[in-house]
Amino acid sequence: MASLKPMQVTVTDPIESGEGRTRTTTYRVDIRGDIPGSIKSPEREVTSSGSNFAFVRRRYSDFQWLYTRLNVERPGAIIPIIPHKMALKEEKRFSDELVEDRREHLETFLKKVLVHPELLDTHCLSTFLRCEDDNFEAAKKERDAEFFSADGSIVSQELPTAANNGAQRKEKIRTMFAKRGVRIKSRVSGGKNLQGTADEDTIQELETYTSGLEALLKSLCQEAISLSKHKRDTAKTIDALGNNILALPLGRTHESEMQDDESEQEAAQAVFMLRHIQSTSENIADMLYVSADQDSSEFEKSMEDLKRTVAAIKAAMKKRHDAQILYTTRLKQISFRQNVLDKVRNPPGSSTEERIYQCEMELRAAEQGADQSRDELHIISKRILREVERVKKEMHDHVREMMMLYAKLQIAHNSQMEGEWAKLMPHLLSFRTGDNEGGATAPNSPPPREPPPLPPSSSLEDATEEISISDSRETDITETDITETVEFI
Repeated sequence: MASLKPMQVTVTDPIESGEGRTRTTTYRVDIRGDIPGSIKSPEREVTSSGSNFAFVRRRYSDFQWLYTRLNVERPGAIIPIIPHKMALKEEKRFSDELVEDRREHLETFLKKVLVHPELLDTHCLSTFLRCEDDNFEAAKKERDAEFFSADGSIVSQELPTAANNGAQRKEKIRTMFAKRGVRIKSRVSGGKNLQGTADEDTIQELETYTSGLEALLKSLCQEAISLSKHKRDTAKTIDALGNNILALPLGRTHESEMQDDESEQEAAQAVFMLRHIQSTSENIADMLYVSADQDSSEFEKSMEDLKRTVAAIKAAMKKRHDAQILYTTRLKQISFRQNVLDKVRNPPGSSTEERIYQCEMELRAAEQGADQSRDELHIISKRILREVERVKKEMHDHVREMMMLYAKLQIAHNSQMEGEWAKLMPHLLSFRTGDNEGGATAPNSPPPREPPPLPPSSSLEDATEEISISDSRETDITETDITETVEFI
């Protein structure tokens, strides 16, 4: 049997339609490759290359529907999170920048869903990908009706109740108030009153791990912001330094003091050097600003992805918590139904056979519901543990790639700044040694400062000797001198 070709999905071509309150943006969703399982659709056509191809148009709210339904059909799965819908003014809500930002997030969300081992065979994903545009709204309602009852709870988890509509309503109201009471007690006791599973200790460790990870990511974001701010502050300082150096009165003598052409030439050289320093400082400052912006953009983007992953883990944990509440509620209902049955049976003959039979059926329904909730809780717990192991590996790879990108950015920026400083060195060395005959410096100028002490390295000492000023001999500047000086810096 031939292996399936992997699916490829893209979200492109945002188109606006309607006016006023009915104004919406739809996105084209293209799917290529073999579509396995329940997602396969007879409407899909095969291209000349032999792969399946289809496209549909979906709104942002349709992606939100898919996300909500995935959480319903696969509780406990760590499902990628899409950005929340924000209440914005119409002109901003349909701006090119926001539309493009949403398109990128929606495409990333769908790509992650299509490689998610727990989600690929869900009914809602099949509906989202294969249903024609004109019938999609009706298909969504049909899917919701299959899984949801009138009060919004999942049909598969509803208690089997009497056929009487009034009895159904009473049972739903009792269940609603019972769940609310269990939830309140859970908050007060910290969850100690809830029924757990054999994996409870592991789940508790997972909750501790998630809380610690969330705190670390928050701290890491603050540190990343501080690094970018430090670069911007450094850029501002270097720019100011260059401007202040340019303002130094070097070479600015009064006309009466200009005795000869040599002095005038030395003054012009000084001004020329200062301008080079100011220009270099300005270029370095611009590089630092660009570096800070790139660091913020790439690093903060990666951090937002990690934060959304942690939020997805917490959402999966909440689904398990809800399942615990439901299971605990069902157990309490068994106790309540058993007490009611005991009362109608005692004393014998105090109730009709019909009433006793009704109470027995309600007790059996409560027991069946509890068994179903217990099995559901067990499935969700196992799914979460599987999912966390998978997501941990993905997060490790994500952090490694994030730091590799950050390191490459720093290497590139530092290399650019090093090249900019290196271009300044010949002008500094030329001014210090003098370009005129005899290596004379400007008259009445202070003697050149000696270089600072160097580490005990023969190579560095040689480099210092090459660039030191000597009154007894003329110094020739070579490429080797400049290279060794740059290495020293």
